[in-house]
Amino acid sequence: MIETNLDYQKVLAEQKNKVNLAVSITAPSIEAKKRKPVAFSVCLDRSSSMQGLPFRNALKACEGVVRNLRKDDLFSLVTFDNSAQTIIPQASIDNRRKVIERIQQLYVRGCTNLGGGWCLSRDELLKSDPALTRRMLLLSDGIANRGIVDHHKLIGMSAAGLENDRIRTSCLGFGDDYNEDLLTEMANCSSGNFYDVESPEKLPEVFDAELEGALRISMQNLRVRVSKEDFCDRWVNLPGLKGTRQSDGSIELIVGDLVSEDERTFAFRAYLLPIPLGADGSEVASLEGEKILKLE
Repeated sequence: MIETNLDYQKVLAEQKNKVNLAVSITAPSIEAKKRKPVAFSVCLDRSSSMQGLPFRNALKACEGVVRNLRKDDLFSLVTFDNSAQTIIPQASIDNRRKVIERIQQLYVRGCTNLGGGWCLSRDELLKSDPALTRRMLLLSDGIANRGIVDHHKLIGMSAAGLENDRIRTSCLGFGDDYNEDLLTEMANCSSGNFYDVESPEKLPEVFDAELEGALRISMQNLRVRVSKEDFCDRWVNLPGLKGTRQSDGSIELIVGDLVSEDERTFAFRAYLLPIPLGADGSEVASLEGEKILKLE
């Protein structure tokens, strides 16, 4: 189901105006009995700023992923501090106890090369069959201070992961001072989820959403193509969805996957051309019935 809402039905004449259009898409409800295998990579921040309770909770999250994966799922673990390292290469898990013991041996050190960790985790996922659902779980406080530190570039990397390789990045924020804006944007632009992990009790909900959520994908690789119509001077995409220009001048925005009954909302701002008045002040043109934006 698709709903659109315009914030203003009338605008002033003889001046430029702007109106906001909200679009809400609700995925159809589906029932599935068995999900397909998932390629799942955990990207773990082991920098010094994660010291103490945040890192202990992050390790519990890693262990929880291992326990909840199925035999035909693929798993990899990448850590990052000053640099990034593949701790467990992508493969199906034959010995859960051994994998968990390896996770429990990890400790914090160094700075935060978040971009390096994300790229190495992406590379592990790219080893999987393109037909598999690819999921990355980024566990961090989001304080990037080594390697790529520009937030726009980090967010762009996550968006490109969805667009080019169908990798969905979900983020778990740990600690009291994590960078919520960065982690939220990295998740949003790749159709992932953001979770504030205050305590380990929240982790089962995360595993259910990230692993069993793949069972209920109702809309896959959803895109929205937007172009301006006669009375629109220009428009902007308010939430900053990743977009590419098409040959006809329209912009195609990537929304990503939606699970059963999931709702995704985004908005556009349209800048309207002035509506002229006659010499006597009478209306000589009207927006009623005219088109502003075309959505496909």
